[in-house]
Amino acid sequence: MTKKASITAVGHYLPETILSNAELEKTLDTTDDWIRSRTGIIERRVVSKDEATSHMSINSAKLILEKRELSASDIDVIIVATVTPDMFFPSTAALVQNAIGAKNAWAFDLNAAAITTPSKLGIETLSNYPLERLIERIDWTPFFMTWEMKGRFPNILDHHEFGTEARKLYNDALRLLDRILAQNLLQATGIFGLFPANSDGDDLVLYREDQPDEVLTVLHTLRQQMKKRNGQPNLCLADFVAPRTSGTPDYVGAFAVTAGFGVEKLAAGFEADLDDYSSILVKALADRLAEAFAEELHERVRKEFWGYALTESLSNEELIQEDYRGIRPAPGYPAYPDHTEKSLLFSLLGAERQTGISLTENFAMTPAASVSGLFLAHPEAHYFGVGRLLPDQVKDYAQRKGLTTTETERWLGPNLGYTPK
Repeated sequence: MTKKASITAVGHYLPETILSNAELEKTLDTTDDWIRSRTGIIERRVVSKDEATSHMSINSAKLILEKRELSASDIDVIIVATVTPDMFFPSTAALVQNAIGAKNAWAFDLNAAAITTPSKLGIETLSNYPLERLIERIDWTPFFMTWEMKGRFPNILDHHEFGTEARKLYNDALRLLDRILAQNLLQATGIFGLFPANSDGDDLVLYREDQPDEVLTVLHTLRQQMKKRNGQPNLCLADFVAPRTSGTPDYVGAFAVTAGFGVEKLAAGFEADLDDYSSILVKALADRLAEAFAEELHERVRKEFWGYALTESLSNEELIQEDYRGIRPAPGYPAYPDHTEKSLLFSLLGAERQTGISLTENFAMTPAASVSGLFLAHPEAHYFGVGRLLPDQVKDYAQRKGLTTTETERWLGPNLGYTPK
């Protein structure tokens, strides 16, 4: 029996009177990533205030059916949603004081946590990681989005508008990957560590594996401040790790991976030959390989290094849909929005010294085709958006990090629910 498709129709009501053009585009990209990671297929459009209703989303779904030349009988599920500013960046009026949000934290249940001691604690470097293993893990859908072709792989190869172009691009990518493998033109390397840890309020305290009373580092997370319905918690990543007061050791992982060594040289060669197409192509492929490396490593952590999912057996499609236990939040993304946390991760791992991956003064990673983040294993851990923040939490966060409020406001600018003085 042919598996039916699932369609997600998302309409964004994000008028420029609420967000600047730059913020608008960033927010659309953020919400798309957040929703796509959970649904697989997404179509978006910005709508007027009058259209921002469930009827709009249903109509969007109907348009998608027509666009994809599908009938209702071809569809298993249609998920409809209207994304309004309050869902991801609520107005100040919809926010609550941080103390109130903390009282409404997600309740950690030791009995449900299924805490597993990692098979191997400490730090491990993965040098010259086999690219062929990463190619098998590539999520091709975002690759086509780089070329402004929106659609899910492999269906996009038969798209009625740009299927021919998509298929040519895909074949060109495969040929370049073959050349990269044959000539060893790109190198992938990474580093990760698994550490005893506990939450302490909204912080994550990581300890030495051989001396569990010695603190290695403290990572800082932020809590949602949007007003929630009864029964819905104000989430924070630290909620998914056993609190220090429980007296129960838990664990947290950290990682940094890249598939970008060799990209600049290869791209420069293409550009010298006036082949900008291949230059863009190799950079896009390196980005996909880096993401595939993060996916591959996360799977090995779950099944091998940490070992809390020994019997997991998922297809690449299921991995892309994140049908597994645990999450890997990355600094700069909705649940972990502060890019400066990368410096703590890199220092903890010795990432630059061991791998050559470095951070710029703005905390961008070099090579650009790099990914870093955390591994959290709680069965109920999931992604969310922190959203807008009030001055009380920003001030508290600055004190926890040892920064001035002004510095902190600079780095958390997109999340501020107020205008700094």
